[in-house]
Amino acid sequence: MIINRLNKNLILLSLDLSYIFEALMRKIIIVIAVSFYSLTALCQKNNFQPGYYVTFSGDTVKGFGKINTAKNKVELEFKGDIASNDIVRFMGIGCREMSFGKDTYITWQGKRSLEYIDKVDLSLIRNNDSYSSEKISLKLLYKGSNFALYQYQGEKDQFFMQINNSIEELILSYDYLTFQEKTQYRGNQLPAYHVMKTYQSQIYAALSDRISKKLNALVFQTEYDRFSLVKLFKKIDGNSK
Repeated sequence: MIINRLNKNLILLSLDLSYIFEALMRKIIIVIAVSFYSLTALCQKNNFQPGYYVTFSGDTVKGFGKINTAKNKVELEFKGDIASNDIVRFMGIGCREMSFGKDTYITWQGKRSLEYIDKVDLSLIRNNDSYSSEKISLKLLYKGSNFALYQYQGEKDQFFMQINNSIEELILSYDYLTFQEKTQYRGNQLPAYHVMKTYQSQIYAALSDRISKKLNALVFQTEYDRFSLVKLFKKIDGNSK
């Protein structure tokens, strides 16, 4: 009789402990979920995302940032703590690199073309044969093994290719037809200008060891836009693995 009572008490105690443990675990999970949701909601509400920026001296500063983009400009709003109201603002070219949320930018300085087609008069080439070497912010579009693709948003979208530590502009240029060339066309067949897709040869020359015969044709069919170039770089990267 006594043994039966002891067994019964032990069973009841075991059930009580199991219930208490389950209740405690549910509370812990709820607290973690609520905390995560609150932090995520706070980040989204203010559009601040966790990340870092790297100074030109090589120091990495972690915190929360919001990257604002406008025509030809990239600005960073940064704070060390998500709940802080102390916000530091500076241009993207004020640091070597910055990465917040899904967006990564680097600062680059080198020769790039200023040429673009007028958005109103589509037959007019603006800044023909003009170049600049000012600092600009480049957005990372794709990072592969030892190479990467970047974008600069100015008067036109410009794309840049990085091989190891070297970055160069992928060149799309235009040139008016000569008088002799114009005489070779009839009626409405006359184009306003030549479009020279130099970027295709640049990509092939730089990554030829990774480009299969199957991809060779794709390189020279790729258009000068974000979707097409990212697709090509992904295929080249996948082909080399």
